Amino acid sequence: MSVDVVPVKAKLLVDESALQSAFERLANELNSRFMGEAEAVVLLTVMNGGMVFAGQLIPKLRFPLICDYLHATRYDSANKTGALDWKARPSVELAGRKVIVVDDILDQGVTCAAINAFCTGAGATQVVFVVMVAKPEACRKVAFEADLIGLSIPDQFVFGMGMDYSGLYRNLPAIYFMPEES
Repeated sequence: MSVDVVPVKAKLLVDESALQSAFERLANELNSRFMGEAEAVVLLTVMNGGMVFAGQLIPKLRFPLICDYLHATRYDSANKTGALDWKARPSVELAGRKVIVVDDILDQGVTCAAINAFCTGAGATQVVFVVMVAKPEACRKVAFEADLIGLSIPDQFVFGMGMDYSGLYRNLPAIYFMPEES
């Protein structure tokens, strides 16, 4: 990607190669878990952050999938956390199905815990959370662990590979941070 697309002060945290290696590993782990399933597994992408990650992961999966999405967020346009806002719920029936939830980041765990409760409450027989990156245990407010984590990162505000900075830079193929905001 052109260097002029990246904000001048941004610092690279995770390069594209490391991300691609993590995506391969995650796909292999999911393929091992779900290969040979009699029924299609529901894969839910958490919008908007999980969109790019899911787009990288889905073509690597080798078992029957039903793809859908949900949009639940605690971030507003100013990047501040608040109450969970359900903008869209999945349209596919989850009852009696195995569900994979694909999200960009596990930070405090509040959103993931709420999504997990929603899926379980909707009758999913199994919910597997896959996150591209996770921050250290110390920053989590809710006791929630992802089943599969691409990479662990420091407790910094990050953007790129689906994650935004004031609504921008989701299209960057690597993960960056702004040093003055760390």
